[in-house]
Amino acid sequence: MRRIIGFLAVFFIFISGSATGAAELEVKNVGIWPGFDNPRAIAVDNTRDIVFFGTGDVVGIYDLDMTYRGHIRLSTKSGIKGIAYDEDLKVLHVAGGEGGFVTIDVSDPANPKTISTIKENSNNPGFVMGVEIKQINAYALKYTAGTGTTAGRKFVFLADKNFGMRVYDVTDPSLPFEYGFYRQDSPYESKTTGGYINVDSYYYGGKLYVFVLDSYYGLRIFDATNPGKILKPVSKDLRDFYYNSISVVKDLAVAVYSDKLYCFVAGPNTSSSQAAVVKYQIIINPAPTDTETTNVKEIKNIGRCDTLSMGRGLALHGNYAFVADNDKGVRIVDVVNSTGLTTSGLETYAIKTSISDNAAGTYSVCTIGSSLYFASLKQGLRVYDVSNPEVPSDTGLSPQSLINGKALDIAEFQVENTTLNKFENRIFSFMVSEGKAPALYIFDVTATDSVTLEAVQPLSSAPTGIKVSNDFSYISAGDGGLYIVYIGNPRLPGNPLRVDTQGFAYDLAVKDGYVYIADGTSGLAVVDARDPVNPSQPLSFSLPGYELKGIDIKDRYAYFASGDKGMVIGDISAPSSPVLPVSTVDTPGNAVAVHIDGNNAFIADGPSGLQIINITNPLQPGTPYQTSVNGFANDVFAAKNYAFVSRGANGYVVVDVENPSTSTVLINYASYGIASGIMVYNDLTHVADGSGINNISRFSVKNVTPPAPLNPTDPESACFIRLLRKDSASFFEKAANRIKTAFASIHVLIEN
Repeated sequence: MRRIIGFLAVFFIFISGSATGAAELEVKNVGIWPGFDNPRAIAVDNTRDIVFFGTGDVVGIYDLDMTYRGHIRLSTKSGIKGIAYDEDLKVLHVAGGEGGFVTIDVSDPANPKTISTIKENSNNPGFVMGVEIKQINAYALKYTAGTGTTAGRKFVFLADKNFGMRVYDVTDPSLPFEYGFYRQDSPYESKTTGGYINVDSYYYGGKLYVFVLDSYYGLRIFDATNPGKILKPVSKDLRDFYYNSISVVKDLAVAVYSDKLYCFVAGPNTSSSQAAVVKYQIIINPAPTDTETTNVKEIKNIGRCDTLSMGRGLALHGNYAFVADNDKGVRIVDVVNSTGLTTSGLETYAIKTSISDNAAGTYSVCTIGSSLYFASLKQGLRVYDVSNPEVPSDTGLSPQSLINGKALDIAEFQVENTTLNKFENRIFSFMVSEGKAPALYIFDVTATDSVTLEAVQPLSSAPTGIKVSNDFSYISAGDGGLYIVYIGNPRLPGNPLRVDTQGFAYDLAVKDGYVYIADGTSGLAVVDARDPVNPSQPLSFSLPGYELKGIDIKDRYAYFASGDKGMVIGDISAPSSPVLPVSTVDTPGNAVAVHIDGNNAFIADGPSGLQIINITNPLQPGTPYQTSVNGFANDVFAAKNYAFVSRGANGYVVVDVENPSTSTVLINYASYGIASGIMVYNDLTHVADGSGINNISRFSVKNVTPPAPLNPTDPESACFIRLLRKDSASFFEKAANRIKTAFASIHVLIEN
């Protein structure tokens, strides 16, 4: 009995953390670059004819003809939620989500500068799950000038999702301070709240009214004539917004028609299957008896348009509401002239026309004069002439896109050129993405807790993969073949040099100045790039019946992932006359990626998980050993005795591969989005997470706890490439030693 107790004690120590070993194999997101693809915030400087366009964590600055002027990035994981502009002081106020309330000096459009950031406030409410909420989560803002006793002052009304409504005095934009606030209902009170998510304001009858959307509770209207003393709001439970069901309201806009005040609210039902724009009349009590409460007598639902898809954004122009309707584009609704009545007596309003061509994934709209600006997931910022709202016309204006769809591939290198002193001993990352404007992105990733964009180089074809060698990046680009880009100065990349190939360039590898391209059904393409500015035309070597999708190289051999044909090995010792194949290994699934580490080839084999093949003798490779990863394996990286396998929506797994025949999954990690690629270096795991939230996620794998996974609504795929350096993770050896020690202890106890 004593032996059993001793055995269980050691085993319990092991499984509860291996006395520290298991904890070292837990993961935590320590740095991201957010590649948001839902642009939403738009503002304009009428005096200088400049447009400000907020998308993801970047504000782009353009002339009205969409000529690029400059941009600035914010530190936020949740994206820019709203922007407002002060033409007098030439500053931009930004609701930066988790990044807080940010003010940017844009007096020089080519060189915008952040002059103030407020991320925390001690007045944030209470505790949630034992954690005090102090961080401001700025979801929307409205800029206005003071009146009466506050004349000459400037204010921003901020919808703080964590707290309620805040009022900041921004008369000196470099030193904004909280001038007033109204705290929303506590989550512990009977009235539920989803947090304040949108805000608008309107001067009416000598008073300033501020309209706020609470994402679940409804519409609230404040008297903010004195911003330092916000009166208690009048609230409207919006369960009548969508036929007595709680709805996820998204946006609002305020207008006066025939001297009457109206507020329009847009949003979907809880299942996001249908949406509406609802028209509320705001009836004012001319002689209120309670001086502490806003003098709104009634918020009356008088009409609606129900024929919408999702209703994510709303703007008014004349008699028309322009609705950002997600995959249906922009819907234009006449909200003044009713087409009839519902059975309950509400007026009905009709969609007059739609802008749906290339407008799918429309999240926000803004009207400026007779121009309609809307943010399209697929097309970026679009501009239409709506002089006649029922016959909108495309102006053809479109800006250079700074965020381009989904991250596809990444490579890493460390600058060693001593002539570039400011880059010495810094690590840069090179990512390619497709979308409206395919591009090469260059990041500084020297810091282990941050990722900073340094440069963007547009490409003319959608890329599929990237490798870096010396001062050049090599990019496979599908039908576009191969691109070569000088990156000796990572912050000033050269113009892309294109080399066409016969097939579809899926992936590539670089060795001794030669570029080897997995060219799909056309086989292998080889380009002599020993002089990268004067590369040769490709030599093509067909392999009938095979489709080469992934490639890695070790010594004189190239290893290819070839779909349902498994792995193909070729001899590339003579680059001008490679031998294909010298051997093949069938795998049970669909081989999409390959990585070589030591004497093993690791295959991401689609539905069949991870395959491990011994390649000690490439002419006679071993039989595959299979490990199920409970998902579709789409990329793999191996280091020491561990393999990291990405598996799409199921995140990624860490596999103990010390003994390939008995490999075991140690960790299942749910990533933030669709994990389609992975690599490890310097104790950091890089996961390609092209979810619309993060394009690059960096995870520590030492003594930390996994964060709760998110569930983004519009996930995209992405894939990371293998690292050039193989100096991976000292933690692997430590973990392996602890595992061996634990089992040795168990063995001794059993023997005794």
